[in-house]
Amino acid sequence: MSMSSPLKKINELITFLPTEDIPFAKRFLQTHDYDSLKELTWSALQRFEKALESGKNLDKYKDFDIDKIRELAVECNDYYYLIYPEELLDDDIYEDNVGDEDIDI
Repeated sequence: MSMSSPLKKINELITFLPTEDIPFAKRFLQTHDYDSLKELTWSALQRFEKALESGKNLDKYKDFDIDKIRELAVECNDYYYLIYPEELLDDDIYEDNVGDEDIDI
């Protein structure tokens, strides 16, 4: 199976996930479950940030390359929305609430 360039990059960046997440990420990539891959990647970032805030489990993340995980998260998001552009309309983070309040110009 030949991978397109974004998928190849995602596959390479998966190796930077926490060790226990790598088999899941690879399975999600192989089965084209890009939504689960996207969620797993963002979850890894959130768990790392939570560990930093609490000061607990820092040994678990001592080799964690936050920049590579962020890059993976962005690549997964970009690829997911490239494949499923209609999901952008349903995603709350892209919702435009400007019309809900009066704006003086």
